[in-house]
Amino acid sequence: MIYKAKNIDTDKFLEQLNYLIDWNETNKSREMTAVEKYHEGYRKAVYDIKEMFYCSNYEKTEE
Repeated sequence: MIYKAKNIDTDKFLEQLNYLIDWNETNKSREMTAVEKYHEGYRKAVYDIKEMFYCSNYEKTEE
């Protein structure tokens, strides 16, 4: 026997819970993508600055 609460549409309640679970997974995916893009941009900027440093010091190493 399955318990079914009175005055509560349990089917709609479970449907909403499933929607919230799916929404959470989608939201998590979006947040992870945004964080990965942020770190990718940060790494690229650091590597670009490092390359500029070596290029600007090129003349100093030749002396």
